[in-house]
Amino acid sequence: MNTPPTHSASETEIAIARQKSYVGSAIITLIAYWFFWLPGLIFNIMYINDAKRSQAVAGHKLPGVGCLWILLLLNVAWILVLCALLSGGSLLGLGSMR
Repeated sequence: MNTPPTHSASETEIAIARQKSYVGSAIITLIAYWFFWLPGLIFNIMYINDAKRSQAVAGHKLPGVGCLWILLLLNVAWILVLCALLSGGSLLGLGSMR
C-alpha cells in the first residue's frame, strides 16, 4: 500500500524514511513505562509524532508504529481504569457513611 509522499521531499529523504523502523523505539518506550509511567508516556508521544512525519515522507506505514500505538492505548487505558476505580471506590465509601 504505497502512497505518494504528502509533501515535497528529495529522493534521499524518501529513501531514508522508508528504511526507518520503530521497533527499537517501541522497546525503549516499554522499558520507560516499566520504570516510570510519565517518561514512558513522553517517549511514546515523541516517537509517535516522529513516526507520523516519517510515514508522511515515506508514503507508507513503517514497522513498529503499530506497537507504539498499542503501548499508548494500553498504558493510558489502565491509568483511566485505575482512576475510575479509585474515584468510584471513594464515592461508594462516601455513600455508605450516610
